[in-house]
Amino acid sequence: MRLIGFLVMFIWFVVIQGLRTLIDEKENNTFSRLLSTPINYTKYVLSKMAATYISGIIHIIVIILAGKYLLKISIGHNIFAIAVMLAVYLFALTCITMIMVPF
Repeated sequence: MRLIGFLVMFIWFVVIQGLRTLIDEKENNTFSRLLSTPINYTKYVLSKMAATYISGIIHIIVIILAGKYLLKISIGHNIFAIAVMLAVYLFALTCITMIMVPF
């Protein structure tokens, strides 16, 4: 179960780095340029969230498969239940991080 604990910690890094670009855009003054484009800002933010979520899902899959097949770590009997739990955790973490980004 240590693998799952480390996976939960690494998901934080994926989400924070994925959404860090929103902070960088405000610091580099590219935020005002983005607002001047014909793209809806809500769609832009949702696409950032989706990209971060997909990146997190890929990391979860790679780490679980590497732990199970390369390192021969026993993950549990129901890998699907663990994967669903981690996917929901990743979604909640992405949403919480998006709420905290403006602050």
